[in-house]
Amino acid sequence: MKKALAFVLILVMALGTSVTAFAAPPTEGSIDLTYVHTIPKNDPSFTVTIPSAVELSAEGTEAAFVVQDVENLDGKKISVTLAGTSQDNNHLAVKHTSYLQFAYYSITLPTGETVVNDNPRLMGGTAFAGDEPVSYIGKELLSYTDFGRQVLTFTAIPRASLYEGDTYRGSITFGISVVD
Repeated sequence: MKKALAFVLILVMALGTSVTAFAAPPTEGSIDLTYVHTIPKNDPSFTVTIPSAVELSAEGTEAAFVVQDVENLDGKKISVTLAGTSQDNNHLAVKHTSYLQFAYYSITLPTGETVVNDNPRLMGGTAFAGDEPVSYIGKELLSYTDFGRQVLTFTAIPRASLYEGDTYRGSITFGISVVD
């Protein structure tokens, strides 16, 4: 009897493991695939050449700014702004090399617009450069969308208190950036 029961159990186990599966016939399926390929953008690159010195005159002195080797602007522009001067409060002035006296100047843009000290007291000679703030700091003077040459004209503003042959010095700092 034990042998018969063992045979039945082995038979049940064998039948349980050898069951044939009937599956549905294969069907087709699909999925939507999306691939977005991003090309890394290179930073803009360019060279701006700014004159190292300008000698002011009452007739005006032209100074050429040259942009070259322009790459990857992607619809933006190179902007040259007036960032500051060596005088207090950034006045458009040069200081006498020996004593406290200033000579003023203006900058004429390629558009014909003239940038000049906007404090009438300064231009009348009754105040020192630095007494009042100015509004032209940050002003765009030149802009480029590609390589090119543009000219700013620097003009000394004559005043009766200036003596012929005296030397005045100062400097200007320009901001250069890529903007929309």
